[in-house]
Amino acid sequence: MTNARLSEMAINFRDRMPELEADDAGNYEGCILFSQEDFESPMNIRKAVKGNSQGKYKSVSGRALPGFCEMSRCKYRIITNWATFFTELDLGEGSEQALHVPYLDPSHMPTDICVIFRPTKDTLGVYMVLRKLKDDEFKKSPFDPSAKTIFNEPINPA
Repeated sequence: MTNARLSEMAINFRDRMPELEADDAGNYEGCILFSQEDFESPMNIRKAVKGNSQGKYKSVSGRALPGFCEMSRCKYRIITNWATFFTELDLGEGSEQALHVPYLDPSHMPTDICVIFRPTKDTLGVYMVLRKLKDDEFKKSPFDPSAKTIFNEPINPA
């Protein structure tokens, strides 16, 4: 959709490394950098996020990262998944949480970003900050072969 040369996926390393557990306090996040060859297949992403036998989390394509000159002009994007952090709020008797939306200040985003999250315990949502993708790209029919869309149904971009 964005023709990125490089995508960065933020990863929570709790429960992924032997010494880290889900309830450990602190910043145990890192990033995996993916090239176009990596994100052509969901299996490549799953394999990288799973880690290898040496406990390393890295791109599976083997393509070298961009050097300084290429990086200064290449399309670069960020994706992260916050769905696992969801906790339903107890608002007391007679009340229930209807919607939870992440907040990111778009003016502080270095590039396009996609955040997968849980607006409710039973649903997934996508929060996107896009600088160059036009609303029309989201409105195209998913049955149109020229459509650059990741969604199966119409949405209302904010």
